[in-house]
Amino acid sequence: MASNATTVAVLPPDVANKIAAGEVVERPVSVIKELVENALDAGAGRIGIEIEGGGRKLIRISDDGCGMSRSDAVLAVQRHATSKIRTAQDIDAITTMGFRGEALPSIASVSQFELLTCDRASGAATSVKIDGGAPAKVASAARAPGTTVSARNLFYCVPARAKFLKTTATELSHVGRFVHSVSLAFPHVAFKYSIDGAVHVDVPPQPADTPFADALRTRLVQVRGQDLADSLIPLEHAAGDYTVSGFVASASRAVLTRQELYFYVNRRLVRCSWFATVVKRAFGTLLGSDKYPYAFVFVSMPPQAVDVNIHPAKLEVRFGSEFAVQSAVSVAVMNALRAGERAPVAGIGPAADAGPGDRAGARMKPPVPSRTPWTRKLTVDEWKRLYGVAPDAGSAGPQPAPGAAPSPQPAPPGPGAVPGSAPAVQPSPQQRDEADRIRAVGQVGGKYIVAEISGARNGIVLIDQHAAHERVNYDAVIAAMTMSSAPQQVLLMPETVHLPNEQAVMIRACLDELRAAGFGIEEFGADTFKIDAVPGYIELGALEPMLAAIAADLRETGGSRRADELRQRLALVLVCRGSVKFNQSLSLPEMQALIGQLQATRTPWTCPHGRPTMIVVPFDELEKRFGRRG
Repeated sequence: MASNATTVAVLPPDVANKIAAGEVVERPVSVIKELVENALDAGAGRIGIEIEGGGRKLIRISDDGCGMSRSDAVLAVQRHATSKIRTAQDIDAITTMGFRGEALPSIASVSQFELLTCDRASGAATSVKIDGGAPAKVASAARAPGTTVSARNLFYCVPARAKFLKTTATELSHVGRFVHSVSLAFPHVAFKYSIDGAVHVDVPPQPADTPFADALRTRLVQVRGQDLADSLIPLEHAAGDYTVSGFVASASRAVLTRQELYFYVNRRLVRCSWFATVVKRAFGTLLGSDKYPYAFVFVSMPPQAVDVNIHPAKLEVRFGSEFAVQSAVSVAVMNALRAGERAPVAGIGPAADAGPGDRAGARMKPPVPSRTPWTRKLTVDEWKRLYGVAPDAGSAGPQPAPGAAPSPQPAPPGPGAVPGSAPAVQPSPQQRDEADRIRAVGQVGGKYIVAEISGARNGIVLIDQHAAHERVNYDAVIAAMTMSSAPQQVLLMPETVHLPNEQAVMIRACLDELRAAGFGIEEFGADTFKIDAVPGYIELGALEPMLAAIAADLRETGGSRRADELRQRLALVLVCRGSVKFNQSLSLPEMQALIGQLQATRTPWTCPHGRPTMIVVPFDELEKRFGRRG
């Protein structure tokens, strides 16, 4: 007999809201984004952002906008209740940051929620409290005109969601990046951002009559510092319905991450798959293949020319004419670079006689003595003495002449097991020699070492010098960090480095590991660090890009709660900067020293990234290729 029982049911409102929250509220920054956008749509001139416990314990957004009446406040926490649109046609011409009416009920369904608002017109204040999607409790209250929204104990009622949150440092990094990006898009609005009661960002509004370009540059100085602002070149280009404005930094400020590329459409920060490629191509040969510029690009267009309703969190958009937007951005960047090369623009571009380095250093920092003494590499014997190993006679490689390219730095033999893995059995040097004896013959293209291998195998070896030195350095760095005794280069004068908040929180979370790696580093104010020593196994250069690269790597990988994993991530970033590069000539003794150091590592056949360090071509294979053996 067929059953008449239905298997389809309409979900209760609290369940439906929790499902909707899964699309809108992914992590603490999602809550902050939605609430800040509501504040901007309400005409706020000042916005306060407070978080505790990385956003898990408390998120509070306050503004001085128009506020809401009691009836509007009650409606606002219901699904699809909005003041932004009325008809389907309105969706094709969105001019506000929000429009769906999903944020407040979604947030209220996964937190202990309170909406406190005062209508500017009537002066009456209302409080609406919702506990995990339960029925709202509405009461009269007291507040100055504006709105405050608080969300406590995020995801407390959906623990399955809470367990997918990352470390506090990672969550703070995402929040910091959003605060940074939205403060740039709205320089005429004041922003104050506090973490656990400590103020990290407090930027005043720019005067209402200040042109956007001037206000943006001032805001960049406020949040990123004069150092970066001095290298910025303005963008100004119009093509039909599209207007491009903003800034790009000169190629000398390029970094190894795409995280300094900001793309705004009608002042909404969006993700765009082609943006990085278009900007990089506009720079042409000014940038290396692995470098990306600083870019803050704002594209304005009619709202009908862009669809902002294609992503649950409004992070992506669809253009009516994508090619036209790409073309406008590309031309704007190319024109700016040409203008920047001809002459400085209002003190923003590089000085005509300035070198490719930091042009703001003379104004922002005291003179720094010559850095030549800091870059001397340790010999094999010096490394061995550091780790308590008796030096071998004649093991030290030749010392480079003053001003010459530094030779590859040695690492201690048998640097120990990588944390988190089983200890490896290290063969003695004699056992290694009996197994494989590798003799350097020469170098090809400044990239590969050609060598002969004999012993257990006989043939020709091609060694990737950069990958090989990365393996040597990686094992040495891990060993040094494990023992907290890495060699240091002490700076003649300490340097201060100011980072964006999203990068600073990542560095702050790994200060102990950085010190173990050889950095002399400590906090020196909000998002600023003082550095008086750097590891002895890296080339000394600009410190800000180095810390930014470390923060970017940790952020992209989600951070780590385990000390051994964090050490490994740090080591990977540092060894890339301290290793022999492609197109660096090495003498035969230097090549042989590098080969010996490589053979002393735990896994000499691959670099820390998993790429091969060497390729062996057996003599048998060569004889077959030349027809000498069947």
